[in-house]
Formats: sequence, C-alpha cells, structure tokens
Amino acid sequence: MKLRLLILLTLLTVLLAACNFSLAEDVTPPPDYVPPAPAPTLAPAFPASAPDVNAGAALYAEKCAPCHGPTGQGDGPQAAILGVNVPALGTSAEAAAAIPAQWYNIVTQGNMPKMMPPFTSLSDQQRWDVVAYALSLSTPAEQIQAGKAQYETYCVECHGLDGKLNPKADLTNQESMAQLSLNDLASIIQNGKQPGMEALPLASADAQSVAAYTRTFTLATSQPQASSAPSTEPAPAATPATGTDTASTPNGLISGTVINGSGGSIPTGLKATLHTFEHDLTTQQFNEGKSREATVAPNGRFLFTAVPMTQTSAYFVSIEFSGTTYESSPAVPGQDGQTEYDLPITIFETTTDQSALTISTAHLLLDYSQPGKIQVVEFYIISNPGTQAVVAAQPGQAVLTVSLPKGYQNLQFDSGSLGDRFLQTADGFADTLSIPPTNETSQYSLVFAFDMPYTADNSPLAFLTGQKFELTQAFPLQTEKVNLLIPLGLQAEGSNLTAGKTQEMGGGVTYQLYSSSAIAAGQPFSARISGKPQAAATSASPTTNQNLLIGLGAFGLVLILAGAFLFWRERRTAQADEEEQEEDADLNEDEILDAIIALDDQYKAGNLSEAAYKQRRAQLKARLQDQ
Repeated sequence: MKLRLLILLTLLTVLLAACNFSLAEDVTPPPDYVPPAPAPTLAPAFPASAPDVNAGAALYAEKCAPCHGPTGQGDGPQAAILGVNVPALGTSAEAAAAIPAQWYNIVTQGNMPKMMPPFTSLSDQQRWDVVAYALSLSTPAEQIQAGKAQYETYCVECHGLDGKLNPKADLTNQESMAQLSLNDLASIIQNGKQPGMEALPLASADAQSVAAYTRTFTLATSQPQASSAPSTEPAPAATPATGTDTASTPNGLISGTVINGSGGSIPTGLKATLHTFEHDLTTQQFNEGKSREATVAPNGRFLFTAVPMTQTSAYFVSIEFSGTTYESSPAVPGQDGQTEYDLPITIFETTTDQSALTISTAHLLLDYSQPGKIQVVEFYIISNPGTQAVVAAQPGQAVLTVSLPKGYQNLQFDSGSLGDRFLQTADGFADTLSIPPTNETSQYSLVFAFDMPYTADNSPLAFLTGQKFELTQAFPLQTEKVNLLIPLGLQAEGSNLTAGKTQEMGGGVTYQLYSSSAIAAGQPFSARISGKPQAAATSASPTTNQNLLIGLGAFGLVLILAGAFLFWRERRTAQADEEEQEEDADLNEDEILDAIIALDDQYKAGNLSEAAYKQRRAQLKARLQDQ
C-alpha cells in the first residue's frame, strides 16, 4: 500500500511539475499532506484594479506557456506528457465563450481533472493580469482596430470614446464586464438590451470585433499585439514648422449627421471621407494631406476622432452617393479655435428630369486685353428647386449640354477639363456633373471661358462707326437674367438689353453692366458690341492659362476672390493662387471698399454661400486694416 502510494505520489509530482518545473509551490500536495499555509480563498470575482496585460504576459510565459503553449494553442513542451487535452486558450472559439471571472476562478482554485493546479503563489491582482493576457491571445491587433472603427461609428455617441459616458452601461465597470464573455457582448450588440440599447446592424464578425475592443476599456494597458502592429488609422498630414510645440497640438472631434434631403432613409454602407489640408507658411499654399474614412451609422451619424487641431489645418467631409459628391462646410481650427465640429451633410435621391432646372443668372464678361481675340468668360448660376439631384441617364453621359458661338477657340474650365468631367460636343461641350437641389445658401455654378477671333479695325471708317463684334449664343436652360459686362468705351445693343451701372474691377479697370430679361431655353441671346475699350482696360495679361482667372476676378473680385474661401476646395494650381494673392495686394483702400460693397451685393442676391461670404469679407477687412 505504501509502495503504491509512493509511486502515485511520485507520478503525480512529475506530471504537475511538467506543467511548470519552476512552480513547486503550485503543485498539488498528496492527500495526507498538511499545508503550511491556508489554501487561497476566492476574492470577489472581479479585479480591484484594472488588469495589466503586459504584466500578465510575463507571468503567462513563466507559469502557463509550458503547458498551454506560447500562443495558447495547447501545444506547450510539457503538454504531451500530461495525458490530458490541454485547453487551447488562444483559439477564438475558446476565448469567445470565456467569462473572465470563471477563468480567474480556475487559476485560483485549479482544475485537477485537467491536471491544472491552483496558482497559490500569485496574488489576486497577478491572477487577473494573467487572465487578461490569456484572453488577449485570440484577439489580433487587426480585430481591435476594426472593432474600434465600428465602435466609433455606432457606439461612441451613447458610450463615449472611453466607454464611460453612460453610467448605467459603463464599459469600464470591472464587476459587470468580468461576468460577460465576448459572445455575450456580441449578442447584446446585435440584439440590443432593454432599456435603451438598440440592436446594431452588424455582422457576427463585426460584433465580435466591437466586443473585443470594448473589453480593452477594462485593461490598464493596451494589448501587446495592438501596440506592435502597424495602425490602420491614417496618419495626419505633416504640419509645416511654425515655431510651436507640435507635441502640445490638441486633438479634436469632427462629427456630423447625414440627412436625406429627399425624405428617404439613409442608405446602408455610406462612407464619410475626412479631407485634410495644411497651410504651408513658406509658400502660402494649402496642401492636401491624407484622407480618412468612417462608416455612416444607420442613424446618419459619423465621427472622426484624434483630429489634430493645429493653427494651419483645415478640414471638410464628403459623401459619395448615387454618383454625386456632397460636401460639408469647412472646419478651420486656426480661425475659431474650436476642437469639436459638427458638420452635417445633406444628400439627395436622383432623377433624370431636367424640366425644373433654370439658369437664375448668366454672367458674361468680355475681356479685350489680348490682341487678336476677345476672351468670353461665362458664369452660370443654376437653380434646382426640387428635392432630387438631376443626373445623367447613364453614368458618364451628359447632364447639361452647352452650345458655344461659331468659331470659338481655347475652351477652358474653372474646375475640371475635357475628357474627365466635361465632354466635347459638335458645337460646344457637355457637363457630366450632377446638379443637386439648391437654395439661398447652396448654389450650383458652372464657370468656363473661350476665345473669339477679333481683329481691330483701324480704318478711318471704323473710327467713325466704331469697331464691332457680335456675340450670339443659346443657353441650355430657361435663363431668368443675363448680365453682360464690357470694358468702358464699348457699347452693347441687343434685344431687351438695358444699360446699368458701371463697376470698378480693381487695378484701374472699369466695366459697364448691361442686363437682359428672361430668355427661353435654346433661344439665341445676341449682343452687338461696338466702340474701342479705354486704355485702362487693356493691360498686359500674364499667361494664357491665367486668362480665365483674370476674367473671373473682373466680376468685382467676387466670383473668384469672394468664392475662394479656401481656394484648395477648388483645387486650383499654385500659379493661380499666387496670382490671386498678388491681385489682392495691389488693391488700394477705395478698391477694397468697392470690393466689400460688391461682395455684399452678391451675397444679398443669393450668388454666394454664407460661409464664402463671411470668409471673403473677413479677408478684405483684414487687408483694409493693413492699409
């Protein structure tokens, strides 16, 4: 009997020592052995302090890896001689069903049928640390990052970024979270929990990722895998040196709500894109940085966290829906000092019906500054009073077709070019961009220019009768009003044309305004211009590429300068940006005051958004103070 007991005791000692040779104090004693200290008692089944995953990693390597394996696959070097199947703690199926409090109890009391001793040598906190690390083995960094993205889309509004926002559902509460497995959390996420928790439309894998991420709220440190793996979060755009401490740059939040302006629901799968721009103080240019994406929740909410709020940054959010890009107003931390922005975006259903579209105002400007030709700059303000965006019958086809005068040359566009947004037609061009609904603060415009051949007549007869040029063109839509601007010294005649006031354009250039009443779609607008431009109106033009910008600037420094709230929004070239800065710098006090008055008139007429109006007015006032 004594021999059998001795053999059994010896075998049991060897087997338990195989679980970890360095832990003789954790080996189960023989039946007749009296321990020198009381057996451990169970503490409350939740940690007194947040478990430390990194501390748990060292304990796991020493006490658990010999049997459970370094990655928790049950393949440690001593597993084969135990005669039992060692649990594979690191598999997703095992860990997803694991309740942290139950694993803590097993570590504390042991599991003799599985040849696992109680770990009496570990303190209560150390047992929670090793449990936290064991649970982390089945959760790769990619799953945590994916869960974080989904959490910030669907959960942050109710639970907060740190999980503490709702006291009744505090995700950092150790007592409640220790009683829930990942499967339990995922079930609550997918099915909801009353009162107050709605079901979220997430697939099982996504719900598991969110559950894994929420568990990190109970930990003292992030999981080692997450810290060593590259982050999927795009890095913020580089900030040029400004003499400030970039380490102290505050981070902020940019959120918003997507609204269906057509009255329908918010489509699933929408992505919100955060566009980042940085102002280079050396070149005075805005450079576009990396963009970030966020999923739009079913309630229309989107959120971007950890957004650097520097003095040189600017942001806006866009949504792609049914072939149309919708943009928010901009966020400019350097101007208002905010760190949190709510940027709503309205999207619209689509239609191919153009019957409600009109051109509320067509501005035509004639530039005589270059010999041998007249540049015609046209600016259409298009009205869509409906609740649907007007789109092409097929993607890539024409939404609006514009006919140009015979003999036109050198067609240019303020945004886009032939071959991408615009298509060449037999007598002009077609615009493929959809036309969303418009209102008093949201206008849709089309800006382009072309050259018409023009040879000055210096004969004596021309001196008596005046040099003549005729512009004839049909507009693609019902046009409520036409404004024709020509340099002083010229006169215009045409059906329904009436002369208005003159307008200073800056730089000593003055234009005469003529206006025409409504013109039906397809009906020709005709103006006969005679006379000779005054000398002040014929100044050297820098380059052909800049002609369009010069012509646009002639609209009382409104159409470009007032519309250039953040010129990066229009993606203009650096050369064009420099030209705008130079043109602004050349203005004297009277010209700035004239520009402010013109700006006010354009805003009152509904030709400018409120954001563009306020921004440009502030710029002009600042320039006035520098005089």
